[in-house]
Amino acid sequence: MELSISIGQVPISFNIEENFNNIKKILDESNEEDLVILPEEAMSGYDNDITFLKNVDLEKLDHTMNL
Repeated sequence: MELSISIGQVPISFNIEENFNNIKKILDESNEEDLVILPEEAMSGYDNDITFLKNVDLEKLDHTMNL
């Protein structure tokens, strides 16, 4: 069995909608792959200082993840 894999390298920010649009573009361009690998926390953004997590809009993140 062959498996086609794509690695999506996208800019990550703390803007969930911007991240979603970047990820959607990668997924649209990778429509023939069986698996698309994205960076950890690609949807919510990340930093070495995790205090930013208190500012993540969890409702928006949940809604976006379910699109």
